[in-house]
Amino acid sequence: MADLPPDIISQILSRIPMKSLFQFRCVAKLWCRIIDHPFFAYMHSSRHNEEHNMLVLISYPTYRQKKLSFRLVEERGRNMKANENSITEFDLNHGALMNSCKGLLCIQYKKKLRYLLLNPLRRDFLVLPKATIKSGYHELVTVTCGFGFDASTSTYKVVRVVCRRKYLTSRVEVHRVGTSSWREIGEVPPHPLQGKPVFAHGFLHWLVSPFIRKSKGMIVSFDIGTEKFQWTPNPKFESTGTAFFQLVDLKGNLGMVHLSWETNTEIWVQKDYKNKEWVRQYRIDIFAPCPRSVDGQLQAIGLWENGEILLKSSQGFFIYNPKTSLRYNQGLGLESDLSTVFYSHQGSLISISKVTEAC
Repeated sequence: MADLPPDIISQILSRIPMKSLFQFRCVAKLWCRIIDHPFFAYMHSSRHNEEHNMLVLISYPTYRQKKLSFRLVEERGRNMKANENSITEFDLNHGALMNSCKGLLCIQYKKKLRYLLLNPLRRDFLVLPKATIKSGYHELVTVTCGFGFDASTSTYKVVRVVCRRKYLTSRVEVHRVGTSSWREIGEVPPHPLQGKPVFAHGFLHWLVSPFIRKSKGMIVSFDIGTEKFQWTPNPKFESTGTAFFQLVDLKGNLGMVHLSWETNTEIWVQKDYKNKEWVRQYRIDIFAPCPRSVDGQLQAIGLWENGEILLKSSQGFFIYNPKTSLRYNQGLGLESDLSTVFYSHQGSLISISKVTEAC
């Protein structure tokens, strides 16, 4: 390929899976320049929009391991194994993954006031300015943060919501990536939010806090472009008994897990986002050989290969295929404890330095 014109090389490389491209960056300087070009990232994503997600094992710092590390998990035969070598590591204390957007991860650290954006496959990161909304020393607060993309202006934004539990009131600040500060906005969610958000179709989506009566499965969404909150209708569940809800990113679509303690686990996908219509894509019988976590719950990690859904309990991992049902995978070849989480990651060639240059 050394004698081929650069445009032909670019066309050939654009047809190669992402994980291989990161290895090919080291082959030649020309290849590296082509793969790192923003237009190539766009061309590759348009041709590989059905490329399988990667499962990333994230190990948070402990007294034994001082770094935040990321490892890829691969399926070997019918078993999943985590690579022993990490793809990237960071010297961070008390870091936590918030969410992802277009293959970039948002990490929170230092008493929930500092954030960084990371492309783990490129070993590329950006430290954001320190957030400005603080809580009182003795005040109980809940802090949640989300990272999203505004297609109308081609800008990335980080949204931080601070809720005072005693009064159930919130304050919101926004950081536009590439600028040097945060700005507080007057818009606040209609109810306090719970957990980590999911970015889909230009919106960040949260569940409503369980401290609110009749909040079961209620979804509040934030429009990254207009910077307004709104309600998003949830699916019409058949079961009305005790249930657990979880929002999940299903390859760019908003997914919702409805785990009923009486009947089954359902996973719904909002494919028609304009009309807010949900489709039930998975239904797993509660009596299937699927042990629950200590609190009786399963966790949906995300899509795996060939349309399968990856689930996790305290006993191990389950891969559910609508055609072949469940199969069990006990371990990943590495220690699994409270300092380890698993994330279904849709990789990206985007360079964060290019993102800030465009802002």
